[in-house]
Formats: sequence, structure tokens, C-alpha cells
Amino acid sequence: MRRLIAHLAVLVLLVVFALPAHADFSGYYAPANWTELNQGGGAIDFSAPGSVQITGGYGGENITIVAPASGTVSFSYDFDDDGNGGPFVDMENVGPVTAVENTIAYSGSGTYSFTVTQGETFGFDVGDSGYGNGPSATISDFSAPLPTPEPCTLTLLGIGSLTLGLLRRKRA
Repeated sequence: MRRLIAHLAVLVLLVVFALPAHADFSGYYAPANWTELNQGGGAIDFSAPGSVQITGGYGGENITIVAPASGTVSFSYDFDDDGNGGPFVDMENVGPVTAVENTIAYSGSGTYSFTVTQGETFGFDVGDSGYGNGPSATISDFSAPLPTPEPCTLTLLGIGSLTLGLLRRKRA
């Protein structure tokens, strides 16, 4: 019985602490869950698997989502500013009063990360000066914190594992 409890404890710990960050735009981070804020003549394109392309229109274009858990948001980007100086930025603490924006790039590609806290709204913005074709950023290799399972989910998992263990022991 002690061995069964030890195995169950290890299983629960693995479930709780081994929750990986999400590695694409699906599940919680599916396209339908993001909010387009500016709609300034730009475009948001989620059609390529595992990436999103944001093209800035006049005044810029941005998307946001609420973080379901605290952790690190990381991604790769490829940004073309079309010569009009519009920056590609991350948006943190987006709300009615506050929006902290950190410039990621004015052109080029690379990787970037920042931290979020549960309930914080974050996102991406592609600025534009209003001239030319509009700058464009492609975001890929996206990884962000996932919601943690509710305690009742872990309890059900534990009860199921315990029941299976007891049934195996009874057969032996």
C-alpha cells in the first residue's frame, strides 16, 4: 500500500509541476481567443500552422489575450518594417489606463521573451506611420503559460489511480 501511495504522489507531482508552456496558437491560445484591438486597416492572419502574421495598417494593428497563468511568454519573430519606421512591440498590462510596450524590433528577426502574471492582458502590436504597404511581423515558436488544472481534476486523477492500484493488488 505504501508503494502505491508513493507512486500516486509522484504521478500527482508530475502532473502539477510538469505542465509545459503551450507551443503554438491552439487550445487556450487559439485564434478565436485573441482580441484584435486597433483594426486600423491592417490584418491578422492565423492561417499558417503554428504562427500568426500581423500587418500594420494606418495607426497600427494589435492583438491581445489574458494570461491564464503566470510564466514566460517566448516566441520567434520575423519583422519587416517596410521602410516606414513602424516598430514591432510586446504589450503588457494592457488595460483602460496602462499599456507597457517594449520595442522588440524595427526590422529583422530573432527571439524574444517576457513574463506575465495570471490575469494580465498581453499581446503584440505592429505600428505604422501610415505610408507604404504596412510593416509585417510573423510570430512563430510561440510558448506561453497554460492554465493549471483545477484541484478537483487532480483529485479525480488521484482517485482513479488509487482505484486502479487497488484493483491490481486485489487480483494479485
